[in-house]
Amino acid sequence: MNSHAIQVRPARSDDRDCILVVHLNAFGGDEGPAIVSLLQEMLDDPTAKPIHSFVAESNDEIVGHVLFTSVTIKSASVSTDATNAQILAPLAVPSELHGKGIGTHLVKESLQQLAAVGVQLVFVLGYPGYYSRFGFVPAGARGLQAPYPIPRLCLKTPTDM
Repeated sequence: MNSHAIQVRPARSDDRDCILVVHLNAFGGDEGPAIVSLLQEMLDDPTAKPIHSFVAESNDEIVGHVLFTSVTIKSASVSTDATNAQILAPLAVPSELHGKGIGTHLVKESLQQLAAVGVQLVFVLGYPGYYSRFGFVPAGARGLQAPYPIPRLCLKTPTDM
């Protein structure tokens, strides 16, 4: 599949059922239902806003989805949301389309769109080997730690976007 034939756009409310099917397919019978349940909760959670949800579309069919939800960064002395930060999770492409560049195209395009609206940091809980291709680095390397140990927490800053 040619990544030029893939269009990335913000998800619409009428895309929800198709998005859930993409995640169910991408994560399979074992993980799929749990991921879909988590995704539904995140989409409906008012504390996750602002939510940025993007779909990859080819021939009027949704072939990928990525969700970004809001995160608040707290220091030892003060809590602030002055930094516009998002968490990337989950990312899904149907299993039969893995390895065709759809996920890569979807992440790159969505990160550009986030940067255009002023997102300053993006975190992802994922495999550094995969997400490093997009400029993500372990969060600890930039002095940011989760309130509990997350070994694969990575981040991307505006200069990287």
